[in-house]
Amino acid sequence: MTVPLVFTNTAGGPLNRGSWNDRAWKPALRAAGLSATRDEGYHMLRHLYASTLLSDGVSVAAVASWLGYSDGGALLLLRTYAHVMPSDAERARTVLDAALGGRWDRLESAGP
Repeated sequence: MTVPLVFTNTAGGPLNRGSWNDRAWKPALRAAGLSATRDEGYHMLRHLYASTLLSDGVSVAAVASWLGYSDGGALLLLRTYAHVMPSDAERARTVLDAALGGRWDRLESAGP
């Protein structure tokens, strides 16, 4: 699927990250009285994007692809962002409860 770019250069093509960072992003941060460091600057947008998607359950494979990671990049993504992902235990209980028609709580409380 092809979609139009949200932000473009003056010729209508894709933005060059380095140029945009130097000509627009860093000056905007300075004008707002903020530091233009990696931790507080442009890289934070990438982190916000990834952590927001992952925390709401978007697949690791999809987020890794959208961030431009190679095939093996999902592991790096997991190492970096696993702390923002929903609790596996709680999600597992929810999935099993739905699959068992609401009977998981009775099975779990019955014990071994």
